Parts: sequence; C-alpha cells; structure tokens
Amino acid sequence: MNASASASTPAAGTGTAAASGVTLTDRYVWAVVRALPESQRSDVDRELRASITDALEARLEGGEDASHAERDILTDLGEPARLAARYADRPLHLVGPEYYLAWKQLLILLLAIIVPIAAVASATIQALTGATFGGVIGSAIGLAISAGVHIAFWTTLAFVIVERTRTDRSPLVPFSLDALPQPPRAGQPGLAGFVCTTVLLAAWIAALVGQQFWPFVTDASGETIPVLAPALWPLWVGVFVLLALLEIVWAYALWSTGRYTRMLFLTSAALSVAFAVIASILLTQDVINPEFARAVGIAEWTGRGKVVNIVVAIAVGALAAWNIVDGWMKYSVSRKQD
Repeated sequence: MNASASASTPAAGTGTAAASGVTLTDRYVWAVVRALPESQRSDVDRELRASITDALEARLEGGEDASHAERDILTDLGEPARLAARYADRPLHLVGPEYYLAWKQLLILLLAIIVPIAAVASATIQALTGATFGGVIGSAIGLAISAGVHIAFWTTLAFVIVERTRTDRSPLVPFSLDALPQPPRAGQPGLAGFVCTTVLLAAWIAALVGQQFWPFVTDASGETIPVLAPALWPLWVGVFVLLALLEIVWAYALWSTGRYTRMLFLTSAALSVAFAVIASILLTQDVINPEFARAVGIAEWTGRGKVVNIVVAIAVGALAAWNIVDGWMKYSVSRKQD
C-alpha cells in the first residue's frame, strides 16, 4: 500500500479484518490521519501502523488472541482525535495554562468595570427618554447581560488567537515581586466590605433613578409623582449617581490595594466634601417634590428653611466630616504599619 493511499482512504492493514476487508486498525489509523494536515498524513500513517504492528506481534507471541489483542492495543492508544492533536501539536483547550491567569484577571477586570457602566448608562438613557420604571430596570439588566456575554466572548477569542499564533510561550505579563499584594491591614475592609459598599451604593442609585418612575404616589390621573423636586431631574440626580459610581470605584481601589494610601484618603475626602457641598446647596431650596409632600402629608415639614431640610443638611455635613476623620485615622494606622 502506498503512502498517499493510506493517508486518504481506509485501506487494509494489520489486524483482524471485518467482512468488508477493512480492519479495526485501518479504521483507527484513518480516524487519526484525517484530522491531520495533508503534509503529515503519510508519515503518521506509517509510524502509527508500525507501532500497532509491533505491539500486536508482541502480544501474539505471548499467546493472546489476535482480535482481542488488536482491540486492547487500539483502546490503549485512546481517542483518535486526541492522538491526532498530539501529532499535530494542537491544543485541546481554548485557553491553556500559560495564558489562563492573564485571561481570568483581564476578564474579571473588564466585567467589573464595563458591565456596571453599561447598566447605569442604559438606565439613565431610558429614564431620560421617559421609559417606565420597569422599562428602565429591564433595559439595564438586558444590556448588562449582553455586555457581559460580549466581553467574555471577545476576550476569550483574543486569547484563543494568541494561544495558537504566539510562538513565545512566556507569560504575557512577566511576574514581578513588586506586584505582590500587601497583606490585609487591621481595620481595612476585605471583599465582604467591598461587596457591602457596592450593594448599598447600587441601591442608592436605583432609588435616585427609580423615584422618578416608581408609582409610589400617583396623582388623580394616575401619573407618577416623583419624590424629588422636578428641578433636580435629571442634572442633579445624575450628579449624585456619578458620585455614587465614583464611590464604588474608590471602594474597589481600596479593596484591590489592600491598604489606605495617601491618594485613597485624599480621593475619599474630596468625594465627601463634594457630596456635602452639593447636598447642602440643594437643601437651601425645595428638594422634596412639593406635590409629593402634599400627597403624603409632610408638606409642613419639608421645603426651604424647614425642619427636614435643616436636619438633613446637618446630618450630611456631620457624615462627611466623620468620613474624613475616619479615613485619616485609617490612613495614619496604615502608614505606621509600613
């Protein structure tokens, strides 16, 4: 049998022949070589048949039955597609161990940044175009899922291409001792603290946007009465949503860094001051929608110069001051531990 015939069609060979004259060995070799490039088929065909023949002759000399020996040999060789992959030096995985950690770290980072931004952007756009509360939430969830799927697909595809085309097998990002994380410090939040902060701020964002559409209180015609004054939507509500998103980014930076740094303290203080100043200015006018206040019976307590505005302004200032003092104390402790 010539090489080209053995590489292109199942031909008679070593082993026990079936009624058609084609042996299990012929079928096995054909299953292997058909998955190989044309240039490799004839060489692998000869090499594989010779290996099977040697193993079969050794078993026959030991007194084994020919048909049983052939089956055992081919079974031991394993699945033809897997054997073909070894001959072709072809990976049987999407992302191998050389690139898996880089793929995982990049994927988690992109998902953590892009998915929330996509969800908030979608919710904001839907809210500005007058969508219902259900429409806002549904659109945000849908876009978040779509963004996550696209990020996972395209990131994985990029690493699959790199895995199969890059000849240098060294890590994409060389390991450096300078990149080792700092051990957790006393009084600084771990993953649970970051998750808790994120959930609370996400709820705050949902409340800010949702109050505009959620039918908590409606007028005589059934239209939703927003909780906040109409003058605050969408500009000032958007400002507070942005501050909340920046707080989430700050909480992630603190968790990933593992310690309070000077920059983290200054950033936290700046966010606290910005929130307090903007809130205090807004509290000098109507913050609660007067129509909503009348509908729920709190009109005499809310409004410019009234008790609710004064108490909230004092509370916001005290909270901002405490946040700055607490941040300084934690930064001081972290600095002493260095």
